[in-house]
Amino acid sequence: MEIVPGLLESNKAEFKAKLDKLMGFASRIQVDFNDGSFSGFVSVKPEDIVEFIVGPSASLRTSSAELEAHLMVQQPRGHEWTSELVNLGFRKIIIQYEIEDNIREVLEEVKTNGMLTGLAIGPATAVSEIEPYADLLDTITVMDIEPGKQGQKFLPEELAKVKELRDGNFPGEIQVDGAITVDTIQDIVVSKPDTLIVGSYIVNSADPKESYETLWKFLK
Repeated sequence: MEIVPGLLESNKAEFKAKLDKLMGFASRIQVDFNDGSFSGFVSVKPEDIVEFIVGPSASLRTSSAELEAHLMVQQPRGHEWTSELVNLGFRKIIIQYEIEDNIREVLEEVKTNGMLTGLAIGPATAVSEIEPYADLLDTITVMDIEPGKQGQKFLPEELAKVKELRDGNFPGEIQVDGAITVDTIQDIVVSKPDTLIVGSYIVNSADPKESYETLWKFLK
C-alpha cells in the first residue's frame, strides 16, 4: 500500500511552496485540477505551473517524484488540460466519471499520448457504471468525499466500492481519495486499496513530512 500526497491549490505561490515541500520526501504526487463545476473551487491550471515543473529552477529537476493529475474538469480534452499535462511530463491522468465530455474519447486520447489512465468515481456513481471503460483503465479512484475540494467529511460507506472492485478482479490500481487522517486511516486500510491519496492532512500541516510519516505507521 502506498501513500500519495494530493495537492489542490488556487494560488500559484502556494502551489509552488507546497510542491517544493512534497518533493522533498514524496516519490509520487497527485496534482488536482478543478474548473469549479464540482464545488465552486477553481484551481490553478496546467499552464499556470509550467515554470514550477519544467522551468530552469524547478524542483522537479532534482527530484525523483512522479506526477499524476486528477482532473475534476468537465471538458478535459485538448491543449488546456490533457495535452499540456503530457508536455509537462505527468505520468498519469485521472478524470472524473461525472463529466460532460465523452469519457471513452478522453481516455483514448490519454492512452494515445503514452500516459496511464484513471477514472475517479464520486459517491453518486456505482462501480457498475464504469464497467464499459474497464478495458482502458490503469487506475480507479474511489472518492470517499464529494469531489471538488479538500477538508470534507469522510463517507465510510464508499469503501464498499473497493471490495466490489476487488471481488470483480479489477487488475489495475485501486485508489481511495479524500478525508484520510489518523482518525479515518484504519477503516480505510481494512478495505485494502493499493493507494491512499491524502490531501489536506499532509499538504496543509505545519510539517508535511512528519504528517506523511505518521500515516505510514498505520500501514506497518
